[in-house]
Amino acid sequence: MTHALSLRPMLGVCALAASSLLPVTLAGSAAAQGFGNPDVVQVDVLPGWREADGTHYAGIRIRLAPGWKTYWRTPGDGGIPPHFDLAGSDNLASFAPHMPRPTVFDEDGLRSVGYKTEVVFPLRLSAEEAAAPIVLNGSLFIGVCEEICMPAEVQLQAELTAPGQSSALIATALAAQPEPLDVQMTCAFEPTENGLRVRASVAAPEETGEVAVLELSDPMLWVSHATTTRAAGRVTAEAEIVSGHDGPIQIARDDLRLTLISKDAAYDVQGCRS
Repeated sequence: MTHALSLRPMLGVCALAASSLLPVTLAGSAAAQGFGNPDVVQVDVLPGWREADGTHYAGIRIRLAPGWKTYWRTPGDGGIPPHFDLAGSDNLASFAPHMPRPTVFDEDGLRSVGYKTEVVFPLRLSAEEAAAPIVLNGSLFIGVCEEICMPAEVQLQAELTAPGQSSALIATALAAQPEPLDVQMTCAFEPTENGLRVRASVAAPEETGEVAVLELSDPMLWVSHATTTRAAGRVTAEAEIVSGHDGPIQIARDDLRLTLISKDAAYDVQGCRS
């Protein structure tokens, strides 16, 4: 069973040092595998705990040097989103990474979405045998950026045993995920020279913020930075959709996802009203 998960492979306009792979320190309960560059980034596996149904919550903690950042699942105008590959793991039926609320960076006319200093990505892992250890064996690929962006890969190897123990870092990151916003989203699509333009609108209180991110699950459909306006209690986000597929763009209306990000909170809306 393959558990690789790519969270939107977008390199954007940030200068990418594609020819150099930045080595990473891997500490804690995972094997070091010869990687090490603590001057820029350190990565630790947080072992976490096992639920009675076999679900195990672990965490990947990324610590960055001052001035460096890494990216959310949708990185914005430039950057590299995280990519997890746990295909070589044992006693792992499935997994899902979770990402806490990101920060929006506006620098030199470009907008990116991600994290500085430190971030924990919780992993929700399903064990095939609820009481047996989950043996992680895979990799994490991220982008780290200061003035340029560099790809960094680390080998993830750890044994996660039941019942484990609670972790405030993992619990805090889970609690900091964008909250579902119980509203209906209306959407309109129109063709452009290179693809489609989407206009999505939701009723949203002021505290939801003015930064909107639009996403589609298909990694071959690139969605541009969204421009947002607010009027009469509604936020409207407009963006361009460009396809890496041949032929016409096909989009399921319930696949479009809107995230509204403010300084202290983030809110998600999934799917357009028919």
